[in-house]
Amino acid sequence: GKCWDGYFWYPPSCRNSPSQCLPFLTAGTGWNLEETMQKATAWNMQVAPVVAATWKAFTDFPSQRDMTFYWWVPDPTFL
Repeated sequence: GKCWDGYFWYPPSCRNSPSQCLPFLTAGTGWNLEETMQKATAWNMQVAPVVAATWKAFTDFPSQRDMTFYWWVPDPTFL
């Protein structure tokens, strides 16, 4: 997908008003990115996937902003 603003790929449901989209944060090589993009498009979800530039950014951002994020097991990282 193309990141029109240089940061986020917006699904069709967000392209007219990107500020209404909830960020979906992932890290690494874009864990779960393609799946999230496909689901957001198919199910008209207002989520904007973004890949954190660093591990620190990935672990800090969820506690600083309202967003969803990719994680695969319960642990204290985000507490």
